[in-house]
Amino acid sequence: MKPRILQPRWINQMINRQQKFSTEFNQLNHTKQFLTSNQCRQSFIDYFVNEHKHEFFRSSPVKPLQNDQSLLFVNAGMNQFKSIFMENNDDLNEQLKRLRRVVNSQKCIRVGGKHCDLETVGKDFTHHTFFEMLGNWSFNDYFKQDACSMAWNLLTKIYCIDPKRLFVTIFAGNESLGLETDLETYEIWRSIGVPKNRILSLGMKDNFWEMGQTGPCGICTEIHYLLKEPNDNDVDNKQFMMDNSMEIWNLVFIQYFRDQNENLKRLNKNFVDTGMGLERILSLVQNVPNNYATDLFTPYFQQLQNLCKWPKYSHRLMDEKDIAYRILADHSRMISIAIADGIEPSDRGAGYLLRRVIRRASDSLKTLTRIQSLPVNVSETDVFLLAADTTIKILGQAFPELEQQSTKIFQIIDEELRLYSTAIARNTFILKYSKLLQIEINENYDHNQMVIIDCIERIDSRIDIIRKFQSKKNFLDNQTEIDQIRKDLQTVQDLITNDLTLSQRFGLFTDKIDKKFQQCDMKLIELENESNEIIEKIIQHFQLEASKHMLKSDSYTIISLLNIDFIPNFDENLKDFLMKIGLDLYGHNPLVLIMKFDRSNIQIQLSVPSAFQSKLDAHSWFQMAIDSNQFANIVQSIPTKRLKKMSKFQLTIDTNVEIIVDKLVKNLQNIGEKYF
Repeated sequence: MKPRILQPRWINQMINRQQKFSTEFNQLNHTKQFLTSNQCRQSFIDYFVNEHKHEFFRSSPVKPLQNDQSLLFVNAGMNQFKSIFMENNDDLNEQLKRLRRVVNSQKCIRVGGKHCDLETVGKDFTHHTFFEMLGNWSFNDYFKQDACSMAWNLLTKIYCIDPKRLFVTIFAGNESLGLETDLETYEIWRSIGVPKNRILSLGMKDNFWEMGQTGPCGICTEIHYLLKEPNDNDVDNKQFMMDNSMEIWNLVFIQYFRDQNENLKRLNKNFVDTGMGLERILSLVQNVPNNYATDLFTPYFQQLQNLCKWPKYSHRLMDEKDIAYRILADHSRMISIAIADGIEPSDRGAGYLLRRVIRRASDSLKTLTRIQSLPVNVSETDVFLLAADTTIKILGQAFPELEQQSTKIFQIIDEELRLYSTAIARNTFILKYSKLLQIEINENYDHNQMVIIDCIERIDSRIDIIRKFQSKKNFLDNQTEIDQIRKDLQTVQDLITNDLTLSQRFGLFTDKIDKKFQQCDMKLIELENESNEIIEKIIQHFQLEASKHMLKSDSYTIISLLNIDFIPNFDENLKDFLMKIGLDLYGHNPLVLIMKFDRSNIQIQLSVPSAFQSKLDAHSWFQMAIDSNQFANIVQSIPTKRLKKMSKFQLTIDTNVEIIVDKLVKNLQNIGEKYF
């Protein structure tokens, strides 16, 4: 399949808007110099490489190594160094063996397993399916003192974050594990200059890190940022500090190994593993309200607004439009990164989760199109390819594999969107016909074949019942049931032949079904032919009798049938059917149809087509004709929805029926002559 190529103007517009965005924030920023996302990432790496002799170690792909069956995606910076922490020399290559000080920005995806942020993404400002973990490591080199001082200096000197907005947490100890309060780290923070009331002691949940139920683990210290300027009382309130802050950096000191009995043993070596989310620290460096206001995300909103003509992203938490924007931007990053790193959509494992993310993003796009439809020249695929291209432009400098795999990214996205569109159409199709036929259709071949055959057999039984009892039921009821059977059988035909590829795949159209359908259809045709013969006879009799009792001019017709013995086995339910025949034959002009159905009851129906209503409507025609005392007590109006076009009345006459009807006909005739 030939890849879709984006319009170059989209790329140029995105770059121009991103430069403008950066300029605007530079005027507001509280740091000495505005840092873009690329500069923020590179500053982190350069700081540890140039000032603290770390080796830059490229991010591993988000697809885990083949020998690591514990993960669907790489979800933390330490994953590629797991064998070092486990002290498993058999899994260490020469490159890993020589590592002592390392820095990198690791691509991470969290959409499954223990760390799954998928359903939260978009509903807040902090969670992401894909994020970058900035980290520095010490493999039996430096330990607590250097790790803390390096982190503090980077935040306050390089990123120029106000120390008054920072506080730290340390491990409070755990008696059952025989672990004391981490006073060593406390003293280190004090020596760096952190005030006593900005060092909080917390328990296992917050300040003890472990890889799993067993394996390497250790205490940690976290650096938090206060979201608003604290006063003296706030700083002394531990709960206030935790409720009004966000963690920005976790420094883990791996010293222990937890065995299967949950006992802790000291490792032979000490390790440092730190992690800081780029998206989160960038929001502080760029002095914007949240992650989605950084230049990692705003280009998506600007590009989508320009292409799709949607309302602007407004940075609101609970706004349906903004949630959809955030999901679309976030998921586009994850989709491109995952595909570039060798993960492809499938029905299981990581591929299944990637497919879920693509479809969730597609659903969010549909949310936005309900608010504002896409321009006629823009498709859903165009939107996704633009978002993918935006990802490549924003992250391509750090992760060149995105540009290298761009064709593959575009192709897979295009294919998945078509598959999802087909799946939606299929599910809508199945739901529609399940409801229409009151049957349960799914994607099971044998089940569907049995259900469809059973449905046809039920229709076949209804035909048999009509034939067996048609002489005992009134004609109109039989005809109504025949019409409904034809409608139901047509619905079955639509189901099994609407999409033959789908029908044959899911057992909706098989040789057995086709044979059963043809037999039922032939039986129904025979019944319809019998019914049509009866109808034809009734019409012929009606025409014959009407010709004997008709007052007809060029512009109106009055038919008075006081004797309807011409219909054998007449049932009162036939009256509406006879009136329909009259309308079909003579209703092109104003029409009055008068019929007697028993000794004393006469029904009158008047019809006036729209072209004549400006002269006189149906209701007024009759009201003028009965404007006499002799009709006052015998007329009852029968409600209809369209009085001007159609009016029905019933006359109850005990004596002199012919005389009264003749007078009524004469009145109707005189009025008809005058107005029509």
